[in-house]
Amino acid sequence: ETVTLSSSASSIDFTGISQDYRHLAIKIVTKAVSNEESGLLRFNNDNASNYTWQFANGYGTGTNAQYNSESGITNGYYDNDTFNSTLIEVYDYTSTDKYTTILHRGGAAGGGIRFGAGTWNNTAAVTQVNIRANSATSLAAGVVVSLYGIG
Repeated sequence: ETVTLSSSASSIDFTGISQDYRHLAIKIVTKAVSNEESGLLRFNNDNASNYTWQFANGYGTGTNAQYNSESGITNGYYDNDTFNSTLIEVYDYTSTDKYTTILHRGGAAGGGIRFGAGTWNNTAAVTQVNIRANSATSLAAGVVVSLYGIG
């Protein structure tokens, strides 16, 4: 399933996700309306602090890394000047005997890269995915998010 924004929006939701696959892949081509910031991934309308994540950034001559626990998994870098892309892999999303884990990697304008991993600290099967900017900034018109089942 693919969603393309014709105007800015606060988030993109995929609901009623089929439980017929082993993993999910989410491809995001995104841009923020204002402010450069991280994207945020949530599952099943859970906006509590039930997520842990870590990532590393590379920007030409510098790098940084971060670990946190908050109300979603930080994933791609949403630039406000140009579109950039992120690929997120959600492993064993139908499993109810372990936490849901993800890997993500992507680029940003100016040659930056970001890669990382995260965990939704819940054993429920994932039936809904929410993609949003990490603060009050909206996603810009032209953002494309695709959800694929794998395996």
